Amino acid sequence: MRALVTGTVAVVLCATASNGNEERWTPLGLGGGGAMYAPASSPHDPKLMFVSCDMGGFYRSTDGGASWRMIDFRQTRGSTACKPVFHPKDPKVIYFQGLVSQDQGLTWKPLGNNAPFKEVVEMALDPEEGRLMLAGAPDGVFLSRDAGENWEKGPAVAGSVVGLYVCPVKEPGGLFCLFVATSSG
Repeated sequence: MRALVTGTVAVVLCATASNGNEERWTPLGLGGGGAMYAPASSPHDPKLMFVSCDMGGFYRSTDGGASWRMIDFRQTRGSTACKPVFHPKDPKVIYFQGLVSQDQGLTWKPLGNNAPFKEVVEMALDPEEGRLMLAGAPDGVFLSRDAGENWEKGPAVAGSVVGLYVCPVKEPGGLFCLFVATSSG
């Protein structure tokens, strides 16, 4: 079956070339045979963009999508649910799937000390300082009050997280309003 598919592609490419068609296809570096999910661009620099492929690739562009570079899979893989979250003040800091990059997404490392989650499907952080963070997982939500160094599980949240939001306005007394949507409500 593989030889048949390869032969078909070769015939199509040869037919296009032999028709004298001047149009040329230029690969942008995205691919793997799947669809693209969870796009995000930096609020600090809209030309800094990320997108995931359902085949596992995680891609970075610094020129507004004209070209793409795949991030090494040993650092992180793509996610069909979780998209990168950008620090509100530091343009170099980006969070993704329980990881942090401090160089605009070139390299990634785990967040904090012994993070209690194995899989992160959604992330959110406070839009003022970026210290308060939420990490949504298939088994609930986790909260960090110190930019991801230490985590605690949200005790009243059940089900798989499908959405997170940190209200940009602090309540009196310095409390943030947090919203968590799960498969259980």
